[in-house]
Amino acid sequence: MIRSFVHAIRRRLPNLRRGGIKSAQKLSRKAFLSLFEPSVFSVNASSNPDVAEADLLAHFAQRIEQDWPAVPSTLTDLRIDLDDMSEEEIVARADAALENDLHPSGIRPLILPGNRIDWSTNPADTAEWRLMLHRHAWWALWAAAYGLTGDEKYARAFVAQLIDWISSNGMPAHKSEHHAPWRLMECGLRLRLSWIPSFGVFYRSASFGDDAKLAMLRGFYDHCHFLQSYFTNRNHLVRESNGLVAGALAFPEYSEAKTWLDTGVDRLDRELRAQVNPDGSHIEMSIGYQWLAIDEFEVTRSLLGPAGKRLPHADLEATLERMYEFLGNVIRPDRHFPQLNDGFILWIQDRKKDIKERLLGAIGHEYILWRYQAIIVLLGITDNGLLQRQRPIGRCIFDFTAGQLGS
Repeated sequence: MIRSFVHAIRRRLPNLRRGGIKSAQKLSRKAFLSLFEPSVFSVNASSNPDVAEADLLAHFAQRIEQDWPAVPSTLTDLRIDLDDMSEEEIVARADAALENDLHPSGIRPLILPGNRIDWSTNPADTAEWRLMLHRHAWWALWAAAYGLTGDEKYARAFVAQLIDWISSNGMPAHKSEHHAPWRLMECGLRLRLSWIPSFGVFYRSASFGDDAKLAMLRGFYDHCHFLQSYFTNRNHLVRESNGLVAGALAFPEYSEAKTWLDTGVDRLDRELRAQVNPDGSHIEMSIGYQWLAIDEFEVTRSLLGPAGKRLPHADLEATLERMYEFLGNVIRPDRHFPQLNDGFILWIQDRKKDIKERLLGAIGHEYILWRYQAIIVLLGITDNGLLQRQRPIGRCIFDFTAGQLGS
C-alpha cells in the first residue's frame, strides 16, 4: 500500500524530484525532434535533423488541412462573440487590436521600441488585466480576421508577438501562481483558446516562417509538459486540465501525448466527482461559480466526445444535467439568479443563448428532457411563455405543470 501511495504521488508530481523541468526552447535540434514519434519522419531524426524538420513541418501542413480546432466563437477576455458580429465588425475589432487596443477597458499595454509589448508591466489597477495580457485572446481574433480577409498584416502581427512573447517569457522550472505568464490557469486557457487555433489558421501564411513554426511547436510542448507536471485545485484545475487535454488531442505526434491525455482525463474525472454535490450544486456554493463550472465541464464534453473519449468513473452528462437542474431550482420569480456567496445577480436573458443551445439537445438528447421544463419555460423558450407560479413543493421553487411536453 505504501509503495502504491508513493507511486501515485510521483505520478502526480513527476518532475519535482528532479529539480524542476526544462524548456523545449533550450533543447538542441536533435533533442527537440526526439520528443516526437519516429513515425512522423522519413529519416532518423538524430542523423539528419534538416530533413526531419522538413518532414515535421510538412506533416503539420497536412494535419491542419484535415481536422484542426477552429477559432472559438466566444472570446471572453475581449467581451465579444464572433457569431454575433458581422465580418466588418470582426475586421474592425481586429484592426483595433493591431493598434494595441486589446481590452474592453480601453487600458493599453506599455509599448516598447519596435511596437513590442512590455509583458512585465501592468498599467491597470487589477492583477486580472495582466493575466488577460498573457492569455493572448486577440490572436484568435486576428486569426478570424485573417480567415475572412487573407490580409497578411494579421499574420505578421501574430508572428511578431509570438516570437517576442516566447523570448520574453521563458517557461520556468517550477510553478509559481504569482508568475502571470505561466500561471497554470492562463497556460491552459491560452493553449486551448488561442495558441492551438491560431497555429492552424496562420500555418499557410507566408509570414509564418519555418523558424517561427518550430519555435511554436517547442512552445506547445512546454505548455503541455508544464500542465502535466504541475497543477492547482478546484475550478482552476478544471481549466488547466481542459487545456492539457486539448493539447494532447491536437498533438498526438508528441511521444508524451498519451501521458498528457491520461493525466488530464484523470484530473477531470476526479474533479467532477469532488466539485459537484449530489444535488448538482458546485462546492463553491456560488451561482457565478456554478456557471463557470458548467462552462468548463461543457468544454470537457466538447473535447472528449468527438475524440471518442470519456471519463473513466464519473458520468459527465448526468452530472451536467444535475447542475442545470440546480439552476432551474434556484431561479427567482423576477427571473434573476440569486446572489449566493461571491456570485452575482444575473438576468436569465444574459445566458439564454447558452441554456437554449445546451438544453435543446446539446447534451445528447433529441428532445427536451422533462426535468428541464422549469428552466425552458421560465426562459420563455417555449411558445407557452411563463406559466403560473405554483406553491413550492419539497425543495423545488416552482411547479410547472405544462410546457412543450404537455401537462
